[in-house]
Amino acid sequence: ALVQVPKPSPRAPKRDAHKLPAISPLAGRQQNRQTAPPPAKARAAHAGPDLNQLILEKDQSLMDYQETVEILQVKIKKLEQLCILKDRRIDELTKKLKQHGIKL
Repeated sequence: ALVQVPKPSPRAPKRDAHKLPAISPLAGRQQNRQTAPPPAKARAAHAGPDLNQLILEKDQSLMDYQETVEILQVKIKKLEQLCILKDRRIDELTKKLKQHGIKL
C-alpha cells in the first residue's frame, strides 16, 4: 500500500531542523556522481525563465518531500522503540501477576 504525502504548500512554515537528527538520504549507499543529474542552478542556466522557475519549484518540492520522508522515518523508529518498551512492561507485569498466583 502506497502512502500519499500531500504536496507542501508554498506558504508552509519551515520545519525546525534543529529538533531532529540529520539523516542523510544517501546513508548506507554510495553516490554515483557520474549519473547524478546536474544541480538545479546548472540546469536553470540553460533554460528559459518559465522553465527556470518550474525547475526551481520542482526541486524545492522534491527537497520538501525528502524532508518529510526523513521526519517520518525518525517517527517510525521512535514508535518501534515505544512498542519494544511497551512489550517489556507487559511482560514484567504478567510475570508479577503469575508470581502472585493470578491467572490471565
